[in-house]
Amino acid sequence: MKVASFLKLTPLFMSFLISTTAQAASLKVTSLNVEWYGRGGVISGSPETEYRDKTLKDFLTKNMPKTDVFVFQEITEPEMLTDLFSELDCFTYDAGTTRHQYVVMCAEKGSITKTGVNHAVGLGRFGLRSALLGTFKIKDKADFNVIGVHLKAGPFDTAVRLNQIRALAEKVDPSAHTLIIGDLNTFSKERTGLEKDDNELMSDLLKVKNFSEIKNKTPTYFGYKPKVFDRAWGANLSTTSSKVYGPCDENFKDSPFADKKFYERFVSDHCALQVEFKLKLKETTAK
Repeated sequence: MKVASFLKLTPLFMSFLISTTAQAASLKVTSLNVEWYGRGGVISGSPETEYRDKTLKDFLTKNMPKTDVFVFQEITEPEMLTDLFSELDCFTYDAGTTRHQYVVMCAEKGSITKTGVNHAVGLGRFGLRSALLGTFKIKDKADFNVIGVHLKAGPFDTAVRLNQIRALAEKVDPSAHTLIIGDLNTFSKERTGLEKDDNELMSDLLKVKNFSEIKNKTPTYFGYKPKVFDRAWGANLSTTSSKVYGPCDENFKDSPFADKKFYERFVSDHCALQVEFKLKLKETTAK
């Protein structure tokens, strides 16, 4: 497993080439909070009690469209996940603590090449709520960022989440092709008592960096009452769309994962959110 150092996010586009537009590439990024992965889904578990490997991989690779980049949250044992998806290039950061819920990213090998990894520091108490940036090149002709996040939970912690988003936005190059995706733990204004929903407040902060929310109204979390916790924002991306996979979506029929009890036991309490977007590929010639 490759471990990222604690670096500041840097601009992606420092090319010394003249570009001419060619074709567009369609990319899919899937986010999934795997409840206490590496502990069997419970905080009191251990690596020896993790039993979901086969069903987790089957769900992500056989029951939804092929994914170019995965963004996982709540991963307590990154090396176990790396071994599970050995055909992918998986990476994370070094938290330096035990029982940390890591954000881990895995990218399809071949046409996509990882060119950089950064970890945004100070987004949560004791580093528990981290942001992981993967910088990629598609077919050596276009660069893009994927930023995976797992923000502070709780209906009365909106201020903490907004501070996390504000700190992240300050580090993002507004000219880069960037996708922010993950478990944002967003609550409605009815729960927070504020004038706007959490996702609207986040959009207000992110719009100064050219981000707009990639809309999804399908709940992604079971809980006492279904909620849209998993969301995405894109900057400088075209033709974006999102879809939820798993029992959260009533149109999802793939057995046995359409069954809520089976899915919650053998995958997670979150459904998967997949975002599709397009990038223009460029043919380049030296100056």
